[in-house]
Amino acid sequence: MTASTTSRCTSIPDTMTRHTRPTRLSSAMRVALSSFLLASISHTAQAEDAVTLCSCSPTTFQFVLSLDQNCDQNDYLDNTGISDSLCFIEEGVALPEAPEPEETETDGPIRRLQTDDPVVEIVSVQFLEFDTSGDLVVINQDDTYVDVSLGDGALLNFTSASSFLDTSIPLEDQTSSPALVAGGASMILYGKTASGNIIRNRFLWIYDMNCGRDNSPVNTGDEIGWV
Repeated sequence: MTASTTSRCTSIPDTMTRHTRPTRLSSAMRVALSSFLLASISHTAQAEDAVTLCSCSPTTFQFVLSLDQNCDQNDYLDNTGISDSLCFIEEGVALPEAPEPEETETDGPIRRLQTDDPVVEIVSVQFLEFDTSGDLVVINQDDTYVDVSLGDGALLNFTSASSFLDTSIPLEDQTSSPALVAGGASMILYGKTASGNIIRNRFLWIYDMNCGRDNSPVNTGDEIGWV
């Protein structure tokens, strides 16, 4: 679940002025993500054509591990301000190694839910945010929890790229060079089952980028996958 985090889509975010540099996916990560991002990322590109662009991301996220859940839990699908959300639990995967930009994956994992071998420990987590271009450009990559041993109920804290937005500059001028407006986010978790198998949970959500006080894309208590 998502704890202590609620967002609204606003054209003037209440944040401090900071700067960061966007990064691009490594070849390995692009292959791992593209299979489930491409179907949804077009929504993000369409959002840039709107008359008024709004930032829908909270400035910080706090997630609570809930390892008895699976992809049947996805509250983001019903949230206003979200154009799409996908979740996969995959068996037959290996733990990620140290980042190697030129590495690629050749065999795709099986997409299915965990069965009678429950996940008892999270051993690696990566949090990503994408820009609004639709080109899978990562503007925020957080590997704080890339090598961990966390159990049910543990907290994961991340800072959004939206915390770097300058309130004195129009959002349209902060979508590139550097890109600070998050068009969506993704989390990749690797879990170890009771029998020692490694299972991966990947999920994402895409903001519709439209303004509106009634929009509520990310809420305290939302559930998706293992959080």
